[in-house]
Amino acid sequence: VNISFDGLPELQDRQRPFANGRGSFSAVDQTLRRLDAAGKNYGIRATLTTDSVARLKDIALFVAERYPHCRQLHIEPAWECGRCLASGEHTPDTAQFLEGFLAALAALPKGSPRLVFSAARQEHLTTTFCAVSRNSFVVTAEGLVTACYEVCETSDPRGERFIYGHYDFTGHRYVFDREKMAALHGLTVPHMPQCRDCFCKYHCAGDCPAKLLENDAPADHRGSGRCRITRAITLHQLSASLGATETEDNP
Repeated sequence: VNISFDGLPELQDRQRPFANGRGSFSAVDQTLRRLDAAGKNYGIRATLTTDSVARLKDIALFVAERYPHCRQLHIEPAWECGRCLASGEHTPDTAQFLEGFLAALAALPKGSPRLVFSAARQEHLTTTFCAVSRNSFVVTAEGLVTACYEVCETSDPRGERFIYGHYDFTGHRYVFDREKMAALHGLTVPHMPQCRDCFCKYHCAGDCPAKLLENDAPADHRGSGRCRITRAITLHQLSASLGATETEDNP
């Protein structure tokens, strides 16, 4: 179970209100406490904006103290799409996000939830960030077939790359664009020159294609603020792993 929850009551109520505008913290908090009472492990996914990024350490400590069965706290900067376009929320500053993330890592006591950023995956070795390049098959209510669950409408500028088929309701069959499928298969880190000399390339695998490439070719990938976050957190993970190894080998 993974639950979208922005970590503090006032942030949850402002960033994820119900359709009628009422805050949603009490409802989500009740769900999390029920899971705790049942002894069920779960994860939390929180999104940070320019207004909330300064509270990152507070969010991590609040979750660690209040929800004992939360095993993973996944933190991401907001991506300016969907409700973000109407709410006026913005992607936080890269340096501020990174500073807060590393401060939260240092502040969390032993036994706290694992703090996660999607592209910093030191434990993984792969050439693909996700299933987009491996025949991901996501069908929308309208019958569109997309490789990415973040790209679900033809009005999305990224739809031209990621929506590669549709369901033919007359012929009762799926119809695919083979050229688009071939292009999707090429969304792997060996096709991204920007990543060639990066020590993270087989961990992050070039990061999320939908966030970095839009409709550009993989060869046009020139890095981003997310790359800076990924490298810094992955370096921290590698350093921590080496430190643990040295401690075990040299008590």
